[in-house]
Amino acid sequence: MTIGENIHRLRTERCLTQEELAAALFVSSDLVSKWELNKRRPGYDMLRKIADHFGVSLDDIVSSRDLMYTNLLACVPDGFDTERLTEHLNCFLRRLSPRDADVFVMRYYCFLDTKTIARRIGVSDAGVRVSLSRTRTKLKKYLRRV
Repeated sequence: MTIGENIHRLRTERCLTQEELAAALFVSSDLVSKWELNKRRPGYDMLRKIADHFGVSLDDIVSSRDLMYTNLLACVPDGFDTERLTEHLNCFLRRLSPRDADVFVMRYYCFLDTKTIARRIGVSDAGVRVSLSRTRTKLKKYLRRV
C-alpha cells in the first residue's frame, strides 16, 4: 500500500474526516486530501506526527526503504532504475569519507535530524547541513554516471 492509502485507511478506521485529521495535525484538509490521493507526500516529521496521532509505528504508514527513497528522490535522475538504487547507494557510500558517510547514513537511513547528528559528531548544525548538501550533489553526479 502507498503512504496515501495507509493514511486513508488509518483515518477511516477511526471514523475521522479529513478535516478532523487536518485539525489534529495543524494542516489544511486540502493537504490531507493530497496525501491520500498520493499527489503529495508528508515529510518525515509529519509522518511521525501522523503515526503518533494514530498510535501506530511509522512502519504502519511507510516502509523504511520507501521513506529513504522519498528523502533522496530529488537526487535520482529521471528514468533511473530504482530497483538497483540500494546497490548504487552502497557503492556511493564506500566512495565517501568516513565522516560524510556517517552523516549521510544517520540522516537518510536512520532519519535523524541535523541537530541530533551535529551533537553526535561534535560539529555545528550548519556543518551537518553543508556536508549533506555536498553529499547530495555528489550523489546526483554519481547516479548520472552509473
